[in-house]
Amino acid sequence: MFQNFFKFMISTILIIGCSQTPITNRVQIITTSKAQELKQGKNLYNKILKRVKLSQNKKAIEIINRVGQKLLKVINQEYDTSNYDWQFNIVDNKWVANAVCFPAGGVLIYSGLFPYIDNEDELAVVLGHEIAHALARHRVESKTNLSLSKVFEEITKIYLYMDKNSLAFQKEIDNKKAETLIKEWINLPHSRKQEYEADYIGLILSSKAGYNPKAYLSFWRKFAQESARKPEFASTHPTPKHRIEKMEEILRKILLDKFTNI
Repeated sequence: MFQNFFKFMISTILIIGCSQTPITNRVQIITTSKAQELKQGKNLYNKILKRVKLSQNKKAIEIINRVGQKLLKVINQEYDTSNYDWQFNIVDNKWVANAVCFPAGGVLIYSGLFPYIDNEDELAVVLGHEIAHALARHRVESKTNLSLSKVFEEITKIYLYMDKNSLAFQKEIDNKKAETLIKEWINLPHSRKQEYEADYIGLILSSKAGYNPKAYLSFWRKFAQESARKPEFASTHPTPKHRIEKMEEILRKILLDKFTNI
């Protein structure tokens, strides 16, 4: 049974094919075509725009577009994003400190994030990170990962049933145990890996666009207080402490010759 299953999984992966993330060159498994991804991303972004109140702050809009266009200039020199519909908008909501980039290139930054951003270098850090998610196709990769993890979840349930009777309450316990195992061993670690990757790709993009990558550290040292305080193993995101430590290490190794005194 298991031998046949793994043969099926391998053949499925070969049929699906693999892609690579920009800059990090990590191999990905994605079941959604690029055309489908962009169409879904545009539709979702347009739906969100109808539900939120956009800021009319001309100065803030000018700044976010200026920084966004500088990042896109770098991106378009190295990657083909001609099918993307890059847009930068500000959501007028001071209670939400967040930013997001949809697969087709629609970027939203909530006004509640601005108190943590003191200059354009820090804004470039935020936008670079979100744009990196779109370039690396993280959203559709997560969708594929979730589908595959569901299969492994079912296998785990079968394994847990093997030495137990078929009482309904025992099966319910085993089902929850399997769901927890897959979530904490596969889904959440994968999500945290994507966050670290978006940090790194965003850092490279903002640096190439002429922004100081040390702004990543200054931004996160402030924003750490806003971030969720869940233990890391139960979160989709790394802890701010680990993000800062990781980026300090990267800055020392890669950019020390240009940016000193980190």
